[in-house]
Amino acid sequence: MTFQVEHFTLPSHYEETPLCDRKANLPNLYRDDEKAEFLRDVIALANSARSFGKPVRLLFGIDDHGKPADLGDYLAPYAAHISAGVQLPEKIREQIGKTLATYVKPELSKFDFELGECEGKCVAYLLIHPVPSAKRFRVARDLTSGKQQLLSAGQSWIRFGEHKEEVISKLIDPDSPEEPYYERNWRTYTRSLCQKWLLKWGQRPSLSKRHLRRSVGQQSLHRKQRIYLNRCWRRT
Repeated sequence: MTFQVEHFTLPSHYEETPLCDRKANLPNLYRDDEKAEFLRDVIALANSARSFGKPVRLLFGIDDHGKPADLGDYLAPYAAHISAGVQLPEKIREQIGKTLATYVKPELSKFDFELGECEGKCVAYLLIHPVPSAKRFRVARDLTSGKQQLLSAGQSWIRFGEHKEEVISKLIDPDSPEEPYYERNWRTYTRSLCQKWLLKWGQRPSLSKRHLRRSVGQQSLHRKQRIYLNRCWRRT
């Protein structure tokens, strides 16, 4: 697969959505803390790919304003582990594969990693293809660093608008093959997220349209979420 620079030049490709996330850095997968955050991001995107049936993208080397941010300094940990005859992109791809094989279940093997340049700066992306699975993607085993537990087996996330949210099994049917914003599975969960957002900003946890527009911004929500939330409001 050839490097596709349009992921970094077209707003429709790099804006954060349920199918796209972006980072200014490239995580060092030899560090447990950075590995844990990478796994949260990948599991959330993989579950969105599973739900929508479309590929998802994790972009590296792009800042909050959509401008390329050079990854040069972040490549050093991988360069230090390169064996003779192995190229840098191949080494990073290998480490990503090992990390996913160890800490994610079901198996998540359909991905592409590409390293390239945009506006003279080094950037990269991870493309995850949708995998039909009877079970949602989740953490396969605990990840600890010293006495600190960074991830617990069974934890799972999914993209919700521009953010990832942990899947709470008590509130939804987490293994449903249906799209995650269908009312049958996600009404209670969506209401809990709205309440959390409003409480976070010091506002009363109301689900009225007036409160949500003021707090979250109707335009910031994914179209399917807006349609779904409007249904919920009409019934409350």
